[in-house]
Amino acid sequence: MAAIHLVSDGDADFPYDQVREALLAVVGIETGEIDFAGLIKNAAANQWPMEIMEKYREQQDSGKCFTFIQKQTPLLKGEMYDTNVRFIFDDDEHKDACMPIIDELATKNSLKQTMAL
Repeated sequence: MAAIHLVSDGDADFPYDQVREALLAVVGIETGEIDFAGLIKNAAANQWPMEIMEKYREQQDSGKCFTFIQKQTPLLKGEMYDTNVRFIFDDDEHKDACMPIIDELATKNSLKQTMAL
């Protein structure tokens, strides 16, 4: 199932603080740590470009990245990075249930939605 990313529209800076505040205000949201060590290990094992591993290290060092999951329906979940938010879905029904929250975050923060695998 594809994921949805919220990213800056055009050349604008990603409004990290505003998006983080809005995301954490969603009822029932809990946060956790992103497994950067696992991501870096996987990138190395798959011989990804060094730039990707360096970006993971930079993101880890920034302290701005985290996972999130909503502990009540619609069970919004994903990862927040310093330049985007990635939403992950179990299936189309889950995605449809989460879209009103994602649409509101995008609209209030002038972000565009992109699809990713």
